[in-house]
Amino acid sequence: MEIIKGPQIGRTFECTAPGTFLIGRSPEAAFCLSEADPYVSRKHFQLELDRTKCILRDLNSTNATLINEKLVSVKEIDDGDVVQVGFTLIRININHKGVGKKTKCSQCGAEITQLSKNGLAELCDSCSNWRTRLN
Repeated sequence: MEIIKGPQIGRTFECTAPGTFLIGRSPEAAFCLSEADPYVSRKHFQLELDRTKCILRDLNSTNATLINEKLVSVKEIDDGDVVQVGFTLIRININHKGVGKKTKCSQCGAEITQLSKNGLAELCDSCSNWRTRLN
């Protein structure tokens, strides 16, 4: 994410692993926005990232969330989308390089579809479930 307009123009935030990320003025936010934009809520929206998609969810913010100038409550984000919260505009850059290509399970060698962009060894469902049961 890169702030392209607003009090913190040029500031960036990178999410490199799946998870849920809070964005807003709260000190608890993963990407804490400036108090200088009074129209950003403390807990404005969250991004839910998994290995293949990014979902934006407005958290009942006082002044709403827009994506590409359209009011949203929940929406899947595409590469290059611009999120507006208050006076702040944030460009979302998504890089799923390598996602979807065929590869082999690092444990049993079964063919699987790569789900992460980092090229790390992945497991098929059977091997992944087996490891989970061991832990």
